[in-house]
Amino acid sequence: MMQLIHEILMDNSHDFFEFKLSDIDPTLNLRQVSINVPDLSGLYLVFCTNEIKPDCSHLRFQIKGVDYFLIYFGKAGGTTNNGRVLKQGLKGRINNVVSDSHRNIKDLKRGEYWDLIMREKGIDHFYISYVQHNSPQILEDMIYSFLDINNLTYPYLNKKRGRGKLS
Repeated sequence: MMQLIHEILMDNSHDFFEFKLSDIDPTLNLRQVSINVPDLSGLYLVFCTNEIKPDCSHLRFQIKGVDYFLIYFGKAGGTTNNGRVLKQGLKGRINNVVSDSHRNIKDLKRGEYWDLIMREKGIDHFYISYVQHNSPQILEDMIYSFLDINNLTYPYLNKKRGRGKLS
């Protein structure tokens, strides 16, 4: 997983943008900063400078000389493991809605959700890296498998697979 993410961050085909905490409408803010994100299939990774979970060195990555922590990863588009084609690309997925059962939130716009998380955790910006890939499900599965096999905690906002709390 770490090698895969390092490769993505070092690959010239990946790109990034920053979503900063601001007083303007967070949904509009996210749309503006993600304007150059293609609506193609791929993987996106969300980082912040705050270590939200203790002892998560496996989620620490250096980007441009700064230590960042992976807070979320997600796929967009491509084909699922059971063959279903997902049409929504990176731009649409990043600007989509989010549900969070731990906060009793359903279908909140992602910009508003990220703004809420940032305010809650004292974060001033997210660094979002994205890379186009025809089979993002494979990349996502690789990351989840690494975390599961090594019994490592997921990034703060990833709750997929229903795995119980780690001991």
